[in-house]
Amino acid sequence: MIAWTLLIAAVAGGACLPRFGVAIADLANRHMIEDARDVLGLDPGDVAGHEVGAPHEVTLDRVRGESWGLAQTVSWVAISLMAALLLVGAAPPHAGWVWLAGAILVLFVLLTLSGSDAARRMIPDAVMMPAIVAAVMYNAWFHSEPWMTYRISLAACVGTYALMEVMSIIGGLFGEPAGGGDSKLMAFVAAWVGFLPAMLMIGLAIAIALVHVKLRRALYRSGRQSGLSARPPQASGFPVAPYLFVSFFVIHYMLTVGGAHAAIFQ
Repeated sequence: MIAWTLLIAAVAGGACLPRFGVAIADLANRHMIEDARDVLGLDPGDVAGHEVGAPHEVTLDRVRGESWGLAQTVSWVAISLMAALLLVGAAPPHAGWVWLAGAILVLFVLLTLSGSDAARRMIPDAVMMPAIVAAVMYNAWFHSEPWMTYRISLAACVGTYALMEVMSIIGGLFGEPAGGGDSKLMAFVAAWVGFLPAMLMIGLAIAIALVHVKLRRALYRSGRQSGLSARPPQASGFPVAPYLFVSFFVIHYMLTVGGAHAAIFQ
């Protein structure tokens, strides 16, 4: 019953939550643009090239967002089902409704943030901050992982956020710094699984992203040489959440089922 409930929730979440994340990001973007316009005293069309004079004004980003079709929905559902199957495979022998609530929480949060980050390159605080609080509070009464406690969750969250902010500052000296939303996303993951597993997940996410970018560039070059229309890879505003979504559930499964967490924490 628990497993089927999670799988059904994964299908529903994969179909709806990525688009919900995009809607939240659009709303946050609109508020930021309107606030900047009011503070600077500019006309609606003078702020970052966006038309925000009317709440339903059509922009290039909105047009791209409205191209969301059946293929994207099926892809998100498939990825969500994969994540749910990995969670079920790593479930403790006597998993109950408390475990199910935690599994749905982490699955739904990462789905929502993956949708907003993939489509808008944005991780909204309206989702991120309550998620971090929920992860820490969950560990105050229960255990998201066998090795997790409230103190470990809080320390891992704060430590990971501080580390990512330092790395962002260093990255800004040599190139483009990471966004603040990325640091909060890493903090949420660390609050759920701990510091060392979070570092493994981040490392795998980077590896998956590098392979994906290489493949996209190769396909783009192949498309240009063959005269086919191909969309070039984006150089800036790299989405982190979708890759971390995949790495989270893969590493979680490996640590739990493979017993690797015993070697890591001994």
